[in-house]
Amino acid sequence: MLESIHEDALIRHNPASTIVSDPSSTTPFLHLPLHSITHADLDFRKPFEVKISQDIDALDGWVIWFDVFFGPSRDIVIPENVEVSEWRTLPEDDGGVGVSFTTGPFGKETHWKQALLLIDHGGDGGVGGSGDKEQPQPLKKGQPIRGEISYRKPKMDSRELDIELSWTVEDQGMEDDGSSNTEEKRRTEKKERKQIWFMR
Repeated sequence: MLESIHEDALIRHNPASTIVSDPSSTTPFLHLPLHSITHADLDFRKPFEVKISQDIDALDGWVIWFDVFFGPSRDIVIPENVEVSEWRTLPEDDGGVGVSFTTGPFGKETHWKQALLLIDHGGDGGVGGSGDKEQPQPLKKGQPIRGEISYRKPKMDSRELDIELSWTVEDQGMEDDGSSNTEEKRRTEKKERKQIWFMR
């Protein structure tokens, strides 16, 4: 089991205390209207950005979950960035009548749990990883991480999902010494990581 720990999405409940991104900076990377979605819409690439909410020794993984909003009719439009708790309290004219819940770590645990994607710091970068062996770096509160996430449905098995993440940790501690080397040094410090996980 341990040999694929950095390749497989691990389905488990992750306590909210293990999440080190600021919940207010965590926004949905895709809105899927179930009445009109097509099979082709399930393959996508989307940008994301999160901010670290506390000082940490290392970023060990990513946690992915989904929120669900059931409206009383197809005509109800769910706002793109609405929170589950907010939507239930919206006035009826704004679509606040219906049922919503989260499968995320900040809500009540569900049988869907969350997908935990462990980062491979050991050198092979996981499947499709960078292949560079590197020590995990400590991160500071407020430090932003920007990247892209992609979902792909393999042709062989419609129940599987390939998830690829690429990300860059923005360096906040870089002092501008007034030289032309500062920007070059910033670019060197910001190394992009990339890894693929499989949900089987």
